[in-house]
Amino acid sequence: LCIPYLLTRLLGVLYHGGSKAHPSYEEVKRHGLRAVLLWFFLIYPTVSEYTLSAFLCRDLGSGGHVLVMDPGIDCPWGGSSPSGAFYLSLFLVLVYPIGIQVFFYFTISSFFVPAMAQSKYATALFSELIKLYRRETS
Repeated sequence: LCIPYLLTRLLGVLYHGGSKAHPSYEEVKRHGLRAVLLWFFLIYPTVSEYTLSAFLCRDLGSGGHVLVMDPGIDCPWGGSSPSGAFYLSLFLVLVYPIGIQVFFYFTISSFFVPAMAQSKYATALFSELIKLYRRETS
């Protein structure tokens, strides 16, 4: 996914005087961001489910707690003190289910989607206003 982007930056440094100076840099960056967004969109639900499954445990009564996803594994947070797997799961939740949302927000902002949506809304509103005016005056 990132090989064309890295190659374009390298060629920009070598032949065009800067990492972003390659003539195709913006186009390659735009296509790369689209590919990354599509990739994350396709795998996001499954990976998020597995990441969050570390917090779904079942109480066995006197037998302790086990993971619902794999009953052979003790619950990472079910003992007297959380295990290393619990802290790893917390980190992965910050990186993936939350981090991907932040990545999506910044990517959408870099494409100026909110401004584009406002512009389209204003254009549609103005167009409907003109249609209403023509209907009432004719």
